[in-house]
Amino acid sequence: MRTYNKDKAIELYKDFKQLTKVDVFNRSRETKIMVLRSLFYRVLQDNNFMNDREIAEFFTEMGDRRDRSSIYISLTKINHYYSNFDYFRKIYDLYFYDLKEPQIQYKLDRQQDKLDNLIDTVECKIRRDELYEMVNLRIKSWSWKVEDRCEIIEGVGTF
Repeated sequence: MRTYNKDKAIELYKDFKQLTKVDVFNRSRETKIMVLRSLFYRVLQDNNFMNDREIAEFFTEMGDRRDRSSIYISLTKINHYYSNFDYFRKIYDLYFYDLKEPQIQYKLDRQQDKLDNLIDTVECKIRRDELYEMVNLRIKSWSWKVEDRCEIIEGVGTF
């Protein structure tokens, strides 16, 4: 007794597979496949209004049996995957906006320079936090440094 829209679920699957180049019905326990499968569960949940029972039923109909409990647990790991896997974050941000960090307004107000471009290449949140601390300490250290204020005084005198 199906209570979800199977045609829409299949359409979401095809779009997801084309976007990620990963078949979520693959039984592999490869990390990338498992992580992206969790994201697909979330896509089904939010975009087709399916609960864990319906997601399990859909996977069974597609020839890949999944337990409701494993789907539920997988959905609870979304934040962890978002924080730790760049490829997950990129795809997640295409579907959802809830975990995406707000863009810094100043970037819209001025042209990016080499430093901005370099920092933007760092995607891992932990590494970005580390980079922030390093740059912040460097900027603070500029105020601690003593500038060279020596002056030469010539005196007139006899020795």
